[in-house]
Amino acid sequence: MSQYGKQFEKALAAELRAEKARRNITEYDIAQQLGIHRVSVSRYFSGARSIPLATFADLCRTLDLDTLEIVSKAEVAAKKELKRQAADPSSSEGTQQGA
Repeated sequence: MSQYGKQFEKALAAELRAEKARRNITEYDIAQQLGIHRVSVSRYFSGARSIPLATFADLCRTLDLDTLEIVSKAEVAAKKELKRQAADPSSSEGTQQGA
């Protein structure tokens, strides 16, 4: 996967985490609504696992989110992070450890 793809997935997970927190909903509640394991939800929200498109759509529906808006926010964040890394290559090593 490209650096952009990795950053985009990381940013998408961060956007979903933020929205989950704003709505004060637990990973357990989300898992119950989607009919999947809580561990899978945790991995999606932490960025440890890629989110399948259908699951992403279901997550957005569960959180009452506009899919295009979340994707757009993630795209902006990913591009911003890549620009920051390009400007300061020594800092990109630390950001890759959590990916």
